[in-house]
Amino acid sequence: MQSNESIKKNIETIRDHQVKLYSYLYDLVDKPLSVDENFLENIYCGFLNDDRNEIKRISVYALLFFLKIKKDKYKVIALKWAQNMDNNEELRLSCMAGLSQAYTGSKDPQLLSFFFNVFTELNEDEDLRAESFVGMMKVLGLSTIEITRKNQNRLVIAFDDIDIESFGYEMNIVKKLKS
Repeated sequence: MQSNESIKKNIETIRDHQVKLYSYLYDLVDKPLSVDENFLENIYCGFLNDDRNEIKRISVYALLFFLKIKKDKYKVIALKWAQNMDNNEELRLSCMAGLSQAYTGSKDPQLLSFFFNVFTELNEDEDLRAESFVGMMKVLGLSTIEITRKNQNRLVIAFDDIDIESFGYEMNIVKKLKS
């Protein structure tokens, strides 16, 4: 573990070096280098307005996926970035994965509607459609293991991996809840 002051100094030293900063911000929650959730939230929140997509991506991912912080301000930002087709795919995917992790089992109608719309949008990238399917099922309350079992024991890695007929019951629930 590193002290909060040490972490702040390290970040200031590498702030202008995107690759080093990205790696450090990732390690900060993956290792973890600190367990002070409020401190970590403040660190990542401070990078949400960064001009660099990779830094924004790790920040929103850390807040939602690793720390699982359910605050409207992070949800709004992640939804905005995920919905913006001009954003790069990695940023959009990270926002989707973060939202589905933080809001697993919440049955949040706004998120279910968002994931459903991306999943059913034929002109959307297939990786994003696959991620939105998994996100939709997780927000509905299915674990990754349950999704895999229902999907004929296959992980959903790509859009073609989805056996949609196996999820008829869940899709009907989503349609009702998202309204």
